[in-house]
Amino acid sequence: MTIKKQLIAMFVMVMILIASAILFESLANDKNDEQNKYSNTRYLSYILADEIQ
Repeated sequence: MTIKKQLIAMFVMVMILIASAILFESLANDKNDEQNKYSNTRYLSYILADEIQ
């Protein structure tokens, strides 16, 4: 395998890794936003329960 082919193969692998990192970061951000929403809802329900007592 020539150096040119090796460099192209490494470039393709790096691009795949970067694309997958961006994808997983996006998924993690979505999960974090969802968790923040549920956390806020839980907090508000605790406040409401305290008011009722």
